[in-house]
Amino acid sequence: MIKRCAVVAAVIIGLMCTAAFAGNAEPEKVNNTICPVTGEKVFMQKPVTVEYNGKVYNLCCPACVGAFKADPEKYVKKIAEQK
Repeated sequence: MIKRCAVVAAVIIGLMCTAAFAGNAEPEKVNNTICPVTGEKVFMQKPVTVEYNGKVYNLCCPACVGAFKADPEKYVKKIAEQK
């Protein structure tokens, strides 16, 4: 009985640790080189970025952030079509 409890406890702790680390994962960089809002090239040395659904998207300027956040799915779809 004690061994069974120890195994169950170990499994629960393992699952809790996995969930904790999954929440701290770095967002995936999409590395798009064309701004989905304006269609302009992104200055890749210092891009303006926005995070959405665990991914980081590059934009050409700070003015595009608001447009992206207003309808992110529209712009994510544009990036997917560009690839």
